[in-house]
Amino acid sequence: MEKHRDGQGPPKSSQKTITVSMIDELSKGQHLNTIDYLNFTLLAKRSYKFTSIANLDCVPNLTELNLSYNSISSLQNLSVLKCLKTLNIAENLISDLKPIFYNTNLTILNINGNLIGFI
Repeated sequence: MEKHRDGQGPPKSSQKTITVSMIDELSKGQHLNTIDYLNFTLLAKRSYKFTSIANLDCVPNLTELNLSYNSISSLQNLSVLKCLKTLNIAENLISDLKPIFYNTNLTILNINGNLIGFI
């Protein structure tokens, strides 16, 4: 992954979608089928805010996902995560929770600081 000039994370002008290589880097070499937790907040706090969710189908056993403090406006691609139990999407641009209605294992959901009008 490319770095900022200061060596701190990906460049600010880079793409804003989660890639398989980012998932692989965050997992520290763990086989993708065995990953149960991912935290994309650290990259967001370095001014690298994701705008969309993609490529999470490569981690089918994920049970906990932290996407807080990004600029995500749609949860459309989260329906592939059938094992997901905990989802933190605080401080994003989410206005619609319908895409996760059928994530039947989801028991903990943090939606603070979004654009949700009603549940």
